[in-house]
Amino acid sequence: MTAAKEAKLKEFPVFARHMGVWEGTYTRFDTRTGKILDHHRSRLTCKILEDGTYWQQNEYFWDDGRTEVKQFPAEFREGALCFDNERLRGEAYEVDANTIFLFWQNKNEPDTRYSEIIT
Repeated sequence: MTAAKEAKLKEFPVFARHMGVWEGTYTRFDTRTGKILDHHRSRLTCKILEDGTYWQQNEYFWDDGRTEVKQFPAEFREGALCFDNERLRGEAYEVDANTIFLFWQNKNEPDTRYSEIIT
């Protein structure tokens, strides 16, 4: 393991525990009405690379057979995991010993903000 990777694992212990492959579901709600806008299964692969940067790949699976794969490179800066690429911009923070708050915006939806609680 490189010194850069080891330093990030030590500095961000909650993120470090989330490295690996995770399977679950995403549910997107309309916050005004409570209506479910989308629901699908997911498989997330999260890594801290040898240079200390973050890499995540999300695979999505819908009941109608559709699939999608997205990759999310990011950097750790000033106590946060920062995403800024052609599709999205956002930040994630370790808020306690077990929880990450993620706030992001899809650049194609400038009036929509997303937030996730990861435990």
